[in-house]
Amino acid sequence: MMSKRTKVLAAAMATMMMASVFVGCGDNNEGGSSSSGSSSSGTTEKTEFAKEIVVWNHLTEAEHEALKPIVEQWGKDNGVTITFQNDQNDMQGYMDAAKSTSGPALYFGISADNLGTGQKAGYLEEVPSGVIDESKLSESCLSAGKWDGKYYAVPIAQECVALFYNTDKCPEVPATMEDLVKKAKDEKLGFEYDITNFYMSYCMLSAQGGYVFKSTADGLDVSDVGLGNDGAIKGLTFMKSLVDDGLMTADISGDKARDDFKSGNSAFYISGPWDVSTMKEAGVNFKVAPIPTIDGKNPSPFLGVQAAFVNSQAGDKEKATAWELLKYLTSSEEVANILLEKGNRIPVAKSVIESDSFKANELMAGFVEQAKFAAPTPNVKEVSYMWDPGANGIKSVLQGKATPEEAGAKIVKDMKDQME
Repeated sequence: MMSKRTKVLAAAMATMMMASVFVGCGDNNEGGSSSSGSSSSGTTEKTEFAKEIVVWNHLTEAEHEALKPIVEQWGKDNGVTITFQNDQNDMQGYMDAAKSTSGPALYFGISADNLGTGQKAGYLEEVPSGVIDESKLSESCLSAGKWDGKYYAVPIAQECVALFYNTDKCPEVPATMEDLVKKAKDEKLGFEYDITNFYMSYCMLSAQGGYVFKSTADGLDVSDVGLGNDGAIKGLTFMKSLVDDGLMTADISGDKARDDFKSGNSAFYISGPWDVSTMKEAGVNFKVAPIPTIDGKNPSPFLGVQAAFVNSQAGDKEKATAWELLKYLTSSEEVANILLEKGNRIPVAKSVIESDSFKANELMAGFVEQAKFAAPTPNVKEVSYMWDPGANGIKSVLQGKATPEEAGAKIVKDMKDQME
């Protein structure tokens, strides 16, 4: 349960989000430019709705249950029968279903890094003009929804990993990672996280200059993989030192790291907003802050953006109905509250995250501070090729089976072999 104070903050943030993130239901877009493209499913002042549509969401069960009556009521008010389904399949599952006439017209809350896969396969409708107001969102969130300069995804929330620290054991977060490691060792405070998870450990590789794909003015260059460069090697070397120093084992699981922080056995833990409720319920006194600098450089974790897609294979009426429903959901105070309260999801509107009311919510504000240094998870199809090679490379270093140089070279080779 949220405290009364937190609910007030949530309501204030949601109200600002409702007013400032999306354009609403009209075509005007004063104060900011909109999506450069429009499609045949672009909405008009009087939309002819489909009689029924299927809507998938990729949210938590708690979010799904809270959103379901809202979605169904919108359908009743507009003469549309809506099947609102919680789906945890991957993007391939969505595309398989999208082919069917009974497939989803709208997919709400899926990670935007699926954009490239879905767009290349022809299952994402271009976002019509008047749906996104670019002046209200950060460039990172906007870029997550773009492909070849056009929008195919509407951002609804964002997330990244940051540092959780137990304030009973360490009242102030150490200024540098070097300080944190020394404090954790000397005072036996403990520092653990899911180190072999590439998503979690990417920030260690990127801090020194590692990258997945080279960012260029024309987008991501998937032929240039930077997970074997000097920066990535430094990151792998640093992670090996954490194991060598005895702070964590080479095969530590995410569950073990989470449980140790929850029980007070470790004072430092890297994770995302999804663990906030767990720690609160366990009674842990903790705060969230950006991951301290490593050798003077800020770690840059992946910025995950949850977004909404409209199925390009749906009928024109179904697509038009889906866009109108999406515009309603992204302008609803009640929906914004649900995503914040039930999912601990960080808002995407600049006006919200820069507001005094949001900054007063120290835990969520800590993630926003970290997000300033985060980089959007690549939204190209080739992103799927980084997970296993990245994790395997980290494991090989931690287990002493490969040097950081050897592991970095193999990560790059394995990714390029898959791409070919």
